[in-house]
Amino acid sequence: MNEETNHQQLNDLTDRIWNAVPVSQQAFFKLLDLLEVEITDQVPTACVTTGTRSKLRINPEFINQHCRSDEKLAILVMHELFHVLLGHTRLFERVTMAQNFAFDAVINAHLCLLFPNHPGISLFRELYPADDFPLALLRPPDGWRTPATKWRLKGDALQVHKALYTESSATYRELFDLIHQELEKQTSTGLKVKLEKLLGSHWEEADPGEEDPDFLKEVREIVARWPMDERRSGRDQGGNNEAFSIEVQDPRQATVNMIRRALWPLLDTEGGFNGAARLGWGMVETSLPFRTQMDRRAGVSEACGIEPFFYQGISSAPEIKRFEKAHVYLDVSGSMFDDLPLLYGALSPLREWLHPHIHCFSTSVHDISYSQLKHGRVVSTCGTEIDCVTKHLLDHRVCRALIITDGWVGCIPSEHSREIRKRNVLVNNLITNGGDGSYTADLSGKVYRLGSS
Repeated sequence: MNEETNHQQLNDLTDRIWNAVPVSQQAFFKLLDLLEVEITDQVPTACVTTGTRSKLRINPEFINQHCRSDEKLAILVMHELFHVLLGHTRLFERVTMAQNFAFDAVINAHLCLLFPNHPGISLFRELYPADDFPLALLRPPDGWRTPATKWRLKGDALQVHKALYTESSATYRELFDLIHQELEKQTSTGLKVKLEKLLGSHWEEADPGEEDPDFLKEVREIVARWPMDERRSGRDQGGNNEAFSIEVQDPRQATVNMIRRALWPLLDTEGGFNGAARLGWGMVETSLPFRTQMDRRAGVSEACGIEPFFYQGISSAPEIKRFEKAHVYLDVSGSMFDDLPLLYGALSPLREWLHPHIHCFSTSVHDISYSQLKHGRVVSTCGTEIDCVTKHLLDHRVCRALIITDGWVGCIPSEHSREIRKRNVLVNNLITNGGDGSYTADLSGKVYRLGSS
């Protein structure tokens, strides 16, 4: 391949890549700016090189044969970019076949769950047979998301396949163990031949080089701020809890009003402790200028010749009614970082309506006080997992709760949904702009959206 031809192919392919990536996935465009695209026949498909500064290496013959449509090219490129976004290229200087297979299996499932109706998903079905273990783990089963789903694998392999393409998630460790078991049955050479069409032979090259702090900073910001449009478990997305502070914005009345609107149906007199008060009407004992049936003492007085000036009675009168305070679960995952300063500011004026602590969640629940809320304290793993919320409210016997999130939180485990319904737990949901409320399907409460009237 001469230099001129290579240059033209590179320009044409680069144009196709930029046109193929969905406009809604803005993080990918920024990441493409940070990656050097390279055309080469040294890799069988495509890959991102490991190290702090990554290259996107693509085999043009593979593109011509398998990615003639822009939709398939988009899926291929997003697959490779996910390796960077999820830290695979930075965390591992030398990636083994088993590790790379596990990475690819998780990413392919993630893309299928993210874009279930995307035409480019057919790339996985074309490359990998449905009944050939372990390759079948790299594609959805035939008839996926229909009543006619055909799960062709058996035993441990079947369980991992179902975990990848249903509401639960297979961890990298589960996949590693499975592949290592397979390596004991097959020669490493045989397995390597089988896995030649992995979308990225990342074990082929390791080039850590000198650490580039600017590049790492950019990638971290993308991961933190990009709304991970995931409808699956986030067990493999988050890390350890990290504490930091944000600059809290002054409360915007429109946001305060929307949160108040979502909270109002949750306030109740039954169960819990005394909370916010409001004026209501009730029946109270009072003095009346006329005799009532209940005033037996007046009859005795009249028999003695004494005319009472006032009589005892019951009348409707205003009274103070008190409510159970609502529990707020606030999403503090990476995709919510842009919204947190506004939400922190808007929650403070509603303190008298709320439980003494705000339940902040990412892949775990961490409580903060109102003092910490005021000072912008955040504790987050940057990942997201809704089942930590449902487990927390069940464990702590919460009766009424408001979840504030962008909705990209995975699915509520079915056993949690059943128990929530059994206990009549009322859960309202406030979704940020552009968020997805599909996770709320099995919850009894209402869905509100920030910015709506």
